[in-house]
Amino acid sequence: MNRIALLGLLLFPMLSHAAYRCDPSAAPDVIEQSFGAELERLSAAQKAAEATHEAKLSRIGDELVKSGAWSSADRARFYQDLMVDQIFAKEEKLKAKYLASFMASMEAAEKASGKDSAELCRLAEGALSIFGEIVSSNQRQWHYMENELSKVQRKGS
Repeated sequence: MNRIALLGLLLFPMLSHAAYRCDPSAAPDVIEQSFGAELERLSAAQKAAEATHEAKLSRIGDELVKSGAWSSADRARFYQDLMVDQIFAKEEKLKAKYLASFMASMEAAEKASGKDSAELCRLAEGALSIFGEIVSSNQRQWHYMENELSKVQRKGS
């Protein structure tokens, strides 16, 4: 993995929620609205990043099939093998752990809704931090898939 990609993997979670600053002196409804808007912004950015990765993987797979280096069955087998790959599976388990923590944070925020602003801020910032970990795990998986597919591409050339 090149240094720029590695730097992106390390910094994206920090940068993704760095713009959000919760003000514990704000009214609870203001905190909830700003948190919701930030979560929507981050979700949209994550979806855009995933679309970019999906397009790249699709393009490389199409090129391999078109060149004759791969069949459609080879392509399907590649993705099936990824699902049981130890490195990929490790990230899936990690993501599941983060997702459970994120959902617990969201449930706690729901219970605190309209009450203590300081507690809402703590929960919102925590949830965004956990969301950053989920994004980071996704990014590691996407880059792993891209690297594995690049290996296949080099063999096919």
